[in-house]
Order: sequence, then structure tokens, then C-alpha cells
Amino acid sequence: MRPLGRLRTAFLCIIVSLLYLSFVGWWRQGYLLASLSTHRPSNDTGLNVPPTRDLAAGHWAPYSPPAYEVELWTDNNCRIDWSDGEDKHDIPKEMKQRADAVNGWEWVFEDGVSVQTWNATAFVERMVQNRFGMLVIGDSLSNQMLAALGKMLGSPNGQGVALTGMRMHTDRWLDKGYVNRTDIFINPHHPAYKLLQQQYPHIPPERFREPIAIGIRTDILLTDDELSIVMHEVGYDSPIREHFRSQGNWRGMLQHFTKVGGWEGEHPGIAIINTGAHWNPGYMKPAKGEHLILAYSKALKIVTDEMQRFSEKMPMRVFYRAVSPGHEGCKEYHAPLSAADPITQLVEARTNAFGWELFPRYNDLARKSFSLFYEGGSDGISYWGIWNMSVVRPDAHIGFSGKFWDCMHWCSPSVPEWWIKTLWHAIVEQRW
Repeated sequence: MRPLGRLRTAFLCIIVSLLYLSFVGWWRQGYLLASLSTHRPSNDTGLNVPPTRDLAAGHWAPYSPPAYEVELWTDNNCRIDWSDGEDKHDIPKEMKQRADAVNGWEWVFEDGVSVQTWNATAFVERMVQNRFGMLVIGDSLSNQMLAALGKMLGSPNGQGVALTGMRMHTDRWLDKGYVNRTDIFINPHHPAYKLLQQQYPHIPPERFREPIAIGIRTDILLTDDELSIVMHEVGYDSPIREHFRSQGNWRGMLQHFTKVGGWEGEHPGIAIINTGAHWNPGYMKPAKGEHLILAYSKALKIVTDEMQRFSEKMPMRVFYRAVSPGHEGCKEYHAPLSAADPITQLVEARTNAFGWELFPRYNDLARKSFSLFYEGGSDGISYWGIWNMSVVRPDAHIGFSGKFWDCMHWCSPSVPEWWIKTLWHAIVEQRW
């Protein structure tokens, strides 16, 4: 080929490459803009929105996760029973098989409506429109929910660049370290970062650098002094066992955000708060169930007063998440149960060292203390019931840890992911 011909060919290749890259950039920006326009929260009370539904009323149905969702969960923690010897199992393979089985179910509402398709980019768009986005406050079960959210936001809808990143803050108790705060923030290298800034020029630029979701680990929501006062008020003055209780400063975090300037058109932040699992006779020896129930009721009053105080200082919608159930003998179950199965009643009647039988009573107290958002409650704190959708999933707990069976915490992916998806459904459906 003559030099001029080679030059012409190289020039044409460059032009074609530039056109291709321009097309890909245009397509990708169009895709992201479509995602960003999926959800627009509104303060217009005159909007024609459907009645708010009970998110935990429904059933589990067989589910085939999309490929991009499967890719997110390559490092699942659904453990298998290798108590007969590790050498007898291909542990990574069997864990993957179990994770696929656990994740092979979706939650369907009682009227047959499927849960809103998860859209990570739209979720980020919604949360950046408030000074703190989503705040998840509670114990290790709440930590699991926040970690699940971080995973679900990591690589949305097959995009190659991670949409968000996670930053963990640790603390120590005795000789052990634990995560007491987790931040999820927008990846500045993802195209959505600049698109959001362009689409919302009225939002302060520094907001896009701050977390769009924060998790605060606090096991009983009270300080040790408050716990002592509450126990005294219910007639119990014996020293409570010195046991690990994370006390992340959730009040300090909310106080900080009340001082952060808002902006015109700011939408309410979403705060999710919970306690319960650590209010048990094992962790609070020698206190017994009846004292703990009375004390829990007083703790709810303290939390209510605090959250209402913060709600008066900044726009926020608060949900009190129901206590999540544990299941004795979870290793015996390999699929969801029906609501009529006797095991769902046994969970409420069978006692154990960790007081799991107290959890439904704690939920009754919370349900009476807070309005039900699916019955029109919108002011103050709304009770978010997740019990009914969780109690029928004894198959979905972490499982064998090498020393004991963890039948309290959940596999990832499994139930906490669907807590998030159902709440997102309500946020979209109600235009919160």
C-alpha cells in the first residue's frame, strides 16, 4: 500500500473510532438521564398517588435475578454446614449454590403487584436532594441492611464504573474492633456525578461530595446512663451485665445535620431507626423479660421525643423498623414458608437464651407508639413492619459459622435486600 493510502486508512480509522466513542457517550448519557428521570419526589399533596400499602403483606414467589444483580453477589456469606469436616466439601461452590437458592425468591404484594424494579441511579438522585439522604440507625441487623444497600448501589444495571463507594469507621470494645459508622457516597468518576450536578444546580456543590446514605451502629439507642435510669423507673436496680453494646452517636449525627444549611426545594431525608435484638435476657443479665418489656417501652418514648425534636429542625421522614425475627433450628429449612406454617407461631412462643420470643411484644409496643404509614400516618415516626415478610424465611439466615449456627443474621443477598426494595417501592409510589 502506498504511503498516502496508509495515511488515508489511518485517518478513516480515527474518524470511525471517534464517532463510535461519541455514540457510546451519547447512549450512556441518555441511559443515565433516563434513569435520573425515573423518580421525582414531590411536596405537592394534590398529586394523584395510590393509597400507601402494607409493605409486609404479601408472599414470596420464585425469582430469577437479572444477570447484573447476580454479578453483585459474588462474595455472598450464605454459609453451609461443614461440621462433618471441611475436607468433605467444596465450600465456595456450595456457598454459591446456597446463595442462589436463597436469592431465588422475590416478594410480591398481596394484590399481586410486583415490587418496583430497583434503580440504583434513581435512588442516588432521590437521596442527594436532602442534606443527609438515608440514615440507618440501629444494631447489627441495621448494619446488614446498610451493607446490602451499599452492595445494591455498587454497580447499577450493568454499568462498568461503580456508582458509589463505601467508607467504614471503626471503634474498639475491649480487644475487639467493630464498625460503628458506614458512609455511602457517589463515585466522582461515575458519569452520574456530573449529570446530577448539572441537573440540580440549586443544590450546593459540596452536597454531592457528602454521603448519600449513612449507617450508625447503636444497639439499644440509649446511653448507659439512660439505660440505668430507665431500668430504675421500672423497678429494677441490679447492675446490668457489662456486655458489648455499640453506642454510635446517632443524636450527634442528627444534630450536625440540623446545623447544615438546607436549600429551597430540599426534600425530606429518610431516617430508619430500630432497636430490639440487644434487649434480651442474655445481654442484659440478670434482668428478665417483663422488666425488659417495660424498659423498652420507656426507651421508645425517649427515641420518639428525640426524633420529633430533630424533625422540627430539618425536613425528614422517620421510619421505625420492626424487630427482625430469629429462627431456632434454621438449618432445617431450605425454602420460604407460608404464613400459615406453624413455625411462624413457634417463633413467637419458643423461648431461648436471647429472648427472641420478646421480639413480637417489642413490635406491638412500637406499632402502638407510632403511626402506620400505610394507614395514612405521615407525621412524626411511622412504624415500618417487616416481620411478616421475614418470619417466613428461616432458610435465609447466615447459617453455620464454624462454632455455632447464626439463625439471627441474614445471608447476603436475602431478606434485607427486599426490605430496601419494598421501601424504595413506597418512596417511588408515594413520591416521597
